[in-house]
Amino acid sequence: MLKKSLAIAGSLLLVTLNLLVGVVHAGALNGLTASYSSTGESVTIGYSTWFTSAQPNVTYSIEKCVVGDSCFTVTSWTITDSDTTTGVIVITGSALKNLTGGNYTVRFTTSDGDFGAATFVIGDANKVTLTAKVLPILLFNVSTNSLDFGTLTPTAVTTWDFNVTLSTNAANGATIHMQVTGTGSDAGLYDSVSNHLIKAWTGDVTAWTEGMKIYVSHIDTPAAGASLSTGSFAGIVNNSETDILSVDKPTDTAKATIETDVAISNITPAGNYQTTYTLTVTANF
Repeated sequence: MLKKSLAIAGSLLLVTLNLLVGVVHAGALNGLTASYSSTGESVTIGYSTWFTSAQPNVTYSIEKCVVGDSCFTVTSWTITDSDTTTGVIVITGSALKNLTGGNYTVRFTTSDGDFGAATFVIGDANKVTLTAKVLPILLFNVSTNSLDFGTLTPTAVTTWDFNVTLSTNAANGATIHMQVTGTGSDAGLYDSVSNHLIKAWTGDVTAWTEGMKIYVSHIDTPAAGASLSTGSFAGIVNNSETDILSVDKPTDTAKATIETDVAISNITPAGNYQTTYTLTVTANF
């Protein structure tokens, strides 16, 4: 180990040489590496092949360079009495304190004709950050916008169904909601003239007994392994918003079948009955 302290340009330069003695032919110094320590105010040079003679004069400079532009010299001085063929040089000095971010070049020449260069980077000057954007997707479809039950008779249960489908890339999935009109807080088929409501309930609908059942009869398994809530299999009975179909992660196609069963009795008031199903979807991106 050889340590030397040199007074250069008004600042203290400490050069620590940890070197093995040897002789090689003069020429390019390849395989050099350099690293910077802001806390140690130092640049460390690593190499596998070094000086031609045991004690050449070594001149180097540390420069901040931009390709296509000139280099700005941070500091430059001469090292003497270097006896080495392999090892590490640690260069310290006040000029190396708090260097700004960028690419730096360390250039070497020796009195024996050896030469070489190494680079070190401060900050992210040697990094490339890639960014990309994926637009949100929320597709929602209802298979029909009207259902005509025709003329109801007490002798039979009338049944119709329709489908709702959902596709989204929302990270936390999405939910389809449905709201059914009626009167008051009750859902069902309503006739405004007679002020009569064929009320929705959760039980099975049978002939000769007035009633209505609105429920999710089937849910298809979606792609991408998303799980589904069962929705309202029991039946919607009030006019508040009810979750019909829900996925908890992105899905290509999720589908629910919504079925409506209606029956009347022989004393159900005559009239024109109507209800409206309003479906909405919310996503959780």
